[in-house]
Amino acid sequence: MKSIGAAKFKEQCLALLDQLDAEGLVVTKHGRPVARVLPYERRFESLIGSLKDKLSVHGHAGTPMLNLDTHIVVFALQGELRPREQTLLEQNEWSMSGIVTWELAKLVQLGRVELDLDDGDVGRALASIRLWPIDLAIARMSTRLDFRGDPADELIAATSLVHGVPLLTRDAAMRKSKLVPLA
Repeated sequence: MKSIGAAKFKEQCLALLDQLDAEGLVVTKHGRPVARVLPYERRFESLIGSLKDKLSVHGHAGTPMLNLDTHIVVFALQGELRPREQTLLEQNEWSMSGIVTWELAKLVQLGRVELDLDDGDVGRALASIRLWPIDLAIARMSTRLDFRGDPADELIAATSLVHGVPLLTRDAAMRKSKLVPLA
């Protein structure tokens, strides 16, 4: 077994981190990739407008974390936020219900949003947003809301209730809710 002093190990790690760029660094063992080191982003400012040239929409489109509805995700990645939304997104971590990824795919399929979901930049942008899975608690909560509408919107709202995360949305029905915590 090879031995290396802690100071030397630290020096080598810091030298590698100095080379770290937006693409990250692949760590190999015997020539085979075993890990990838990516730069850590504490905030999501870099996501705002990051897909402006890769995304176009057709049709309508307190807490350290926000739950984003589908259209807020689209507006954020396009860089088409209202000033209040931009401020909130710059000051909070982002999260979204698992149903949002499905809605994005459906909007692409229906031609209402142009977005290449196979594009690496798109994948990295979406993967950097905390994803809440749809579980039994969320499914049950979606049946107890004080509004009825699109089932995906009900799941998004229920996600905010179950996890206690304020929802950022422009949707009028969700904004009128007396139950859903809003940003």
